Formats: sequence, C-alpha cells, structure tokens
Amino acid sequence: MCASLAAQDEPSSPGDTTDTGQQEAAPAAPSEAQPSGASAPTPAAGRRPAISVPGARESVRDYRQTVNFARLTSPRQTWESMLLLMDEFSQEIQENGFTYENEPRLKYLEKQIVNLFDLREIAPSLRTDAGMEAAVYLRDAIARFDLPPADILPDHAEAIQEMRDGFPGIWNVYGSPIEIVYVDSGEFEGRFQFSLYTVLNAKEMYEGVSHHSFVYPEFAGLREAYFNTPGPGIPDGLIQSLPEWTRRGVWGMRVWQLAIVVVLTFAAVLLVWLVNRLIKVLSRRLPRVLSGLLWLVIPLLIIYLVTRLSGFFSEDVFLTGTVLATVHYIQQGTVLLCVVAMIFAGGSILTDIVFLAPRFDRRGVDAYLVRFGLRLASIVVAAVVLLEGLQKMGFTLATVLAGAGVTGLAVALAAQESLRNIFGSIMLLLDRPFRVGQRIQIRGHDGVVEEIGLRSTRIRQLDGLVAVIPNEDVARADIVNVTQRPYIRRLVNLALPLDTSPEKAEEAVNILREVLAVHEVPHSQEQIEANPELEDKTRRINTEINQPGFPPRIFFNEFNPASLNILVIYWYHPPAYWEFQEHAQRVNREILSRFEAAGIRLALPAQALHLTGDASQRLASGSSYVTGEEDDLPKGCEK
Repeated sequence: MCASLAAQDEPSSPGDTTDTGQQEAAPAAPSEAQPSGASAPTPAAGRRPAISVPGARESVRDYRQTVNFARLTSPRQTWESMLLLMDEFSQEIQENGFTYENEPRLKYLEKQIVNLFDLREIAPSLRTDAGMEAAVYLRDAIARFDLPPADILPDHAEAIQEMRDGFPGIWNVYGSPIEIVYVDSGEFEGRFQFSLYTVLNAKEMYEGVSHHSFVYPEFAGLREAYFNTPGPGIPDGLIQSLPEWTRRGVWGMRVWQLAIVVVLTFAAVLLVWLVNRLIKVLSRRLPRVLSGLLWLVIPLLIIYLVTRLSGFFSEDVFLTGTVLATVHYIQQGTVLLCVVAMIFAGGSILTDIVFLAPRFDRRGVDAYLVRFGLRLASIVVAAVVLLEGLQKMGFTLATVLAGAGVTGLAVALAAQESLRNIFGSIMLLLDRPFRVGQRIQIRGHDGVVEEIGLRSTRIRQLDGLVAVIPNEDVARADIVNVTQRPYIRRLVNLALPLDTSPEKAEEAVNILREVLAVHEVPHSQEQIEANPELEDKTRRINTEINQPGFPPRIFFNEFNPASLNILVIYWYHPPAYWEFQEHAQRVNREILSRFEAAGIRLALPAQALHLTGDASQRLASGSSYVTGEEDDLPKGCEK
C-alpha cells in the first residue's frame, strides 16, 4: 500500500505517538458520521479504532436499524463515511452472505459506497463494480494498521481555505497513496471523493500490505466474502459442496465461476442458433413484411440473453476485475450492435409497409426517394444511438467524434467515386428528370429506364441491350425525356423533279393539305360487321394532327440542286408512338395514290452535269455502263 502504512508491522504500544505527534492511547469519540445513540466498541488495549461501529454489532436486527449515507462535504467526512459504510457492509455479508432478504440493504450500501469515489472517467456500466472493488481492497488494507484520528484530515472550512491559499485540492490520507480530491465538475461538483488514482490502484495497495496481519480481525473475511461468495441466485451450499480444486484461481476467477460462464454462454449461443433456424423455416411461408418483423426476434432475444447473463455474472457469479470489465464491454457492444441492426431492419420494414399502399408505384422515383429517405433516417438514428452507446461504454464524446472523423475521412478518400455517385443519385431523386418506365436519350443511349439505384441507372435500350450509367454521369449529362413529350412531331421533305411545272408544284401542295385535313369518312367494313349501328354513320379522321394551335404546315420552300422541296410538318396527339406510325403509314399511302392520279412524280437522287457554258442547254438524261475497255470510252478519251 504505502510506506507510512507498510512500516507498521506491529500495533503501536500505549503512549506511542504517530508522525503527526498525536497519541493513540485513548479511544476515539464517535465521529460526526456516526448515528446518534450508537455506542463505540471497546478497542483492544492501546488501539484506537478507525471509526465507531454502530451497536457494537450486538445483533443483525439492531444493526439493520441504522441508516448511514455518504457524506462528501470535506476530506474528513469522506474518509469517515467510507470506514463506517464499509464496516456495515462487511458485517452484513460476512454474517449473512448475499441473500434476497438483505439484497435491498446491500444495494443501498453499495450505492452510498460508490458515491465516495470519483468515477467520472469510468464507463457508467462499470462504476458500481469498480467502486465496490476499490472499497473492499482499501478496507482490507486499512484493517491491518492502527490509524490516527480522522480529525487530522481537514474539515470543509479548512479544505476550502487551503485551496484558497493556493494548495491543490488533493489530500493524501495519513501520507499514504490514498487520495481524496476536490471534485470540480460532474454530478458531485463541489464535493470531496476518493480520486480515480485511488480507484485504479486499490488492488495494488492491498497487495503491497497483504502480508501484514490484521489489527482488526473482524475484517479478515471481508475480501473472501465479497469476491468468492455467490449471489442469491446461486445457493452457497452448492458452491461449498464442490471439490476444493473448483475454488482455485484462473484468470482472476475461481474455476466454478469460469465453468458457469462457459456453460451459460454456450447455452445462450445454442438457443439463438435454434431460434434462428426456426425463424428461417417460418419466414419462407410469410409475406415480406411479416417475415421482416419475425426476424426482429433474433436481435431482441440476443439483447435479452446478454443483458440477463451480464447481470447474473456480476450479481450472482461475482466476476471481478478485468474479466468483469470484458464481460460488460461484450454485453454493451452486443446490445449496441443489435440495436443498430434493428434500426436498419426497421427502416426496411417501414419501407415495405409504405409500398403496400395500393396506388404506390414501387418502380417510380417516389419509391426510390422514400427508400433513400428511410435509409438516410436509419443511418442518422443509428449514428445517434451508436454515439450514446459508446459514451455509456466509457468512450468520451471527443474520442468518438475524433475516431469517426478519421474513419470518415479514410472512407471518403477510399470511396470518393461511390460517394459522388450517391450524391448524383440524390440530385436525380430530388430533381426528377425522369422516372422508371420512361424512355430517355442520354449520352448516345436511347431506351427505357429500368432502375434508379444509389450508384447507377439502368436503361433498357431499344435494341434490347442494357446500359448501366453511373449516377454521377447521369446527373451531369444532357437528358432528353422522350416519354414526357406532349405530342410527336413529323417533318417530311418531299422532293419533286427539277422539271416540275409551277402548276404541278402548287397542285402537290393542295393535295397534301387535303390529305392532312379533317375528313368525314364511312366506317370500314370490319367495324360495321363488329357493330352494325355504324353502317350509316361516319367517322372523323386526322383529328389527331389538327389540334387547336397545331394545324398541319405545308410549304413549297426550297430549290435543291437536284429537286424542288415541299416541307410538310404536323403534330400527332397524343404521343402514342405505334398509333403515330399507323397514321403515318395511312398518310403516306394516300399521298402516293393522289400524286400518281395527278401525274406528279417524286424526284430520285440525281445530279445534272452541264458541259457547255450555256446553263440552258442540258445533256440528255440517261446512263451508260463503263467496263474500262477502249470501245466504251467517250470519243476523244482514247489512248
């Protein structure tokens, strides 16, 4: 423990003085932490008790009537409270062990004892065990020495004055490594507690003086009772009946403790495996939503098992030290991972529930936007839960954020292309230039959109091939949405021969206007046979291309090098592609028939060559086949 304590191999004789000059001959008066009416025990000759014990331990019933709590108003009060509370705790567990009857009282004493220690930097889930282990080790070590009176430590006024005089808010108990510090933040701000250094080194302090004999033998069984006595969930008689070798130490535990941990852990894993197999069989026969809900049983079962096992190992098996900390970290980490998994699974289930709406298009942009939004919300909620869980496990917020920042930077650098595609998909989902099922033209691809994913967009081209385009490129590309056009425009250039007369050209224009005008025509024979009532009725044609504001446009507009051009433009409503093609075929057939009846010819691709300077003189039109033989060459070209 400490040099000043370790040096006292034997109890001081009457009349001896300590380093502080105070005698130890007289018994100590009841401290201010002692309940009123309690009498002090009669100490051994020449021995000053560390603190008065209530009721001289005459009976457990009288003893339980005392109510003590941690007083932290000064270093002296903190020290006295630790001695008094540990005396009560030691007597209770040595006389009665850990039972369901005394469990409320022991829980109360543990809470008060833990309040004596500065545990701000220890994980919340480990604070009770860390504080109690430190208290047991300290009390076992202190019981091996006569101690000076508690009034050597400063009271509240003296401690505050010392700090005002410039001294640090740290007091070593009787010159030992045991420290009491002034707490300047947290739940116990302005109070005095045993320092974190004392908590972390209490076992080492005990081991340094464990070879000394007890000055107060009533504490000789405290450590054994606390660390090696099972809790109320395990019968003490069962443990006592086990062979001696089961109480040997292994990794800071007894063999029986290790055996219980291994057996129960294996049983829990086996149970989870069996339930997983059962759910796998049942989920095949259920709808997607019910199957997803059923799979949530696995993480819920794991959370329940690890929580119960962790509590059992701590409260009944009494694991301690590094082993207990490891169990707690495993339990906290497992629960945290299960909760995060449930959050993501819940997001997927919620998406499936939304998609069950009768008018909801699962392949539309809204579906992808909903899916992406729920995934993003799941990520945010999972991140918040993860931060809270890591803080509960003992990681500070600054450490977590720093780690997240470094990890995020590494991920961003390694996956920057994927991140660009994800941001591209966000822009597509927000801007909505197209949706699934629409025909678009982009970067030389013309086809129907099949899927808009987080990384890429899939397009089924008109030739049947599938084009996969990264969303980053899609977001930056010029997109033509063919499906969103309100009509289909047709532009035709009809070429007439250069020798066509003006009258014939004008007649051609009139014929085209008549062909494209709205007409009343009788129904076809097939339609009449299907519906005899249509026999005396007519139907209107070309209404699709004669919508208000969109009449057909026909003009004799160009003199081409080899033809005369007539421009024909009309707009087909609605933009039904195959109906448009049927209409175009009917119009083309009508134009050919009318032109043939009027003696109007369409020009073929040709080129006129004039070999004289007079443009009015032309060569006779015709063609000749040149074989390359001399007789086939024009005159004047012979060799």
